[in-house]
Amino acid sequence: MPEGLALEPISQETPTQEGLVCFRMGDEWFALRIEEVREIAPIGKVTRVPNAPPGVVGVMNLRGKVLTLYDLGVTLDIPMSLDKKASQILVLDLGDPELEVGILVEEVSQIREVSRDLLEENPLPEGFRAWSSYLRAIASLDGLVFNILDLRKAVLSLIPDQGKGPE
Repeated sequence: MPEGLALEPISQETPTQEGLVCFRMGDEWFALRIEEVREIAPIGKVTRVPNAPPGVVGVMNLRGKVLTLYDLGVTLDIPMSLDKKASQILVLDLGDPELEVGILVEEVSQIREVSRDLLEENPLPEGFRAWSSYLRAIASLDGLVFNILDLRKAVLSLIPDQGKGPE
């Protein structure tokens, strides 16, 4: 190596920012890490599936692929607001490109970078709310409290044969 040239060590630091997709279900605000969401899509024609397990809303065609839709509110025990209904789908990235899964949400409010310093890890004791065991953290942003979900616990528990998540 020529004199005076030195390679900079690759930083192994944890990033100080985390990207979040923030959304509303019922009267509660939630978020998922941006890398867990493949895309945000409008709701198309949904076909109900006979004898589907609780939480399965149905299936729909999304650009030639069959997307299974889940109502995360079933797991979280959160009904949609009486004056609202689901208007968007978060298409999830579950680590398997063949697994086309979406969750219904009433509103996607923002996609933003948040300082990890603003995240309060493991914020609620088990059983505090019906869905507290599905939380990874909470963050207060712009006067609202966002419940940041643990995707493996919250969503994969709805999918048959996926409850443990990919190993």
